[in-house]
Amino acid sequence: MASHSVLDVLIGDAVPLSPKTTANSQDGAGVCSPTAPAARTVEDAISTRNILLNRFPLELVHIILDHAEYWGQVKAERKDEIAVCASAVFRANASVEYLATTPIVNRGPEDIRLKVARVEFTIVSHDQGWCDEPGLKGTYEGYTWFAAAIMRPDAANSSVAHEMPNPAGPRGSKNWEIQRNFCASGEWRRHIVAWNEIGETVKGTGAGTGKGFISSLAPGDRIAVIARALCPGRVNWVQSVEVSLYYRLA
Repeated sequence: MASHSVLDVLIGDAVPLSPKTTANSQDGAGVCSPTAPAARTVEDAISTRNILLNRFPLELVHIILDHAEYWGQVKAERKDEIAVCASAVFRANASVEYLATTPIVNRGPEDIRLKVARVEFTIVSHDQGWCDEPGLKGTYEGYTWFAAAIMRPDAANSSVAHEMPNPAGPRGSKNWEIQRNFCASGEWRRHIVAWNEIGETVKGTGAGTGKGFISSLAPGDRIAVIARALCPGRVNWVQSVEVSLYYRLA
């Protein structure tokens, strides 16, 4: 088993860093250390909107809020250590749904329209700690990873943390790769992956771009995080997953 310490890895440019840290800087452990953004609710964003409306027109208020990324956060999280194991006998392509969010909404208090502007995944995990392919050690090209599935309302009865009969994801869902584990390391790592409408990320970090993900979201959808392991002997150890949805006022 791995040690209890957790290394932090920041993926993408959507999450603000501390003033002493840049997107390319690293700490003593050789990984980026992010600073979490301030948590605001949808109600906070609407309250600020109403205050600004006393001085500015609605169109300008929305521009100000978007420029400041003053969005409402809705979070789903689970902290429960599990191991997703690929086996030559049972499942060479192992897949477990670890977490699912509440349904996405498009209306908030005061009947104000909402739209998802960003989805942020925080994953603490590691792989089996060894690799029989020397070229993969220390890279993000191993055989354990996480995927995001958009679950339409007719597929939303799926329960959390059950074994997926279809490794591609819940029935009626489409998958996007979120993050690969750092290969051949038994040390817990916290990866933070932020997706926006552009779908860009940093190469060599093991993170998926999320291209087309946010534009595919619709009211009533849920986001499922699926832990994957491929090839016998590979294990995806999961300690926790957090999904934050950031709603902009539309």
